[in-house]
Amino acid sequence: NPCSWFSEIMYSNEQISLYNNVMKDVSTHNDIKFINIFDLLELSDLSDGLHPNKRGHQKIAETIAEFFKNEVLMVK
Repeated sequence: NPCSWFSEIMYSNEQISLYNNVMKDVSTHNDIKFINIFDLLELSDLSDGLHPNKRGHQKIAETIAEFFKNEVLMVK
């Protein structure tokens, strides 16, 4: 879908997936934890088709909190 603020710019799930995979690869290569949220959000969780709305941010926060909760339990 075109961006609401500039209709000549478009982001596809394919482009976002490629970018997500690059971030994952860089994280793995540098031994950095990666929290994959690519498939977490639905269109209704986005304010403009790209940026999370309140519900989208809530889902992201819960996913990150769960990740850190599990990381702390694994360290002990």
